[in-house]
Amino acid sequence: QPKHTVTIHAHKKMKFFSLLAILLASKCAARGGMEVTNATFAYAETQHMFGKFLFKLKKLYPETSGTGMFAHSPNVTDDRDTKVPRPNFDTLYSMAILDLTEPCTLTIEDTGRYQSVLIITEHHYMPTYFINSKPGTYTLTEEELGDKNVVALARTLIDSEDPEEMLAAYKTQRLLQLSQTDKGKYDPEEKWDDDSLEERRMFFTDLGARKVVPSGDMFGL
Repeated sequence: QPKHTVTIHAHKKMKFFSLLAILLASKCAARGGMEVTNATFAYAETQHMFGKFLFKLKKLYPETSGTGMFAHSPNVTDDRDTKVPRPNFDTLYSMAILDLTEPCTLTIEDTGRYQSVLIITEHHYMPTYFINSKPGTYTLTEEELGDKNVVALARTLIDSEDPEEMLAAYKTQRLLQLSQTDKGKYDPEEKWDDDSLEERRMFFTDLGARKVVPSGDMFGL
């Protein structure tokens, strides 16, 4: 496989969450964790989601740190599933948490079936993505992606009505490869207060539902 340099795709930062990703809470909540504020919600919520992913990965790969390995979902998402906001319903998801203390290589192959890998940082930025129309081996580093901890979220196209198609899609999922000298671990220093996290989550959900902020400002390009 040819090796490639990661290209960081320029994008507009979400105006609605301006500066959320770089500010930390300055006070602790009464229940023992750090209080989640408007300024820290994006960071706290992303860490919360990373933690939920890690729990599932450790169950799948017991006696490991859970990092540096893909977990492949064998099922398509339906409209009752709330784990992923605005999911695709013709897609199989795969996910890995990466500790980039050591560089990690990602290999994606062109099988003729659509497959992509989106990188999401712990501070909730999406600096780059990969599509198998440009196959190869890519090196992921903290310096290039801007964060030590990231999630690699892969999508593989599937026709869930065709059993043979589903088997072929499962095979394509497993062609994704990660390689790392030391897979590290995910253990954030911040401990957030669950009550204030839920309060901020409901606040922004309600704000979005009332369409106070245009979707163009929320989602960038």
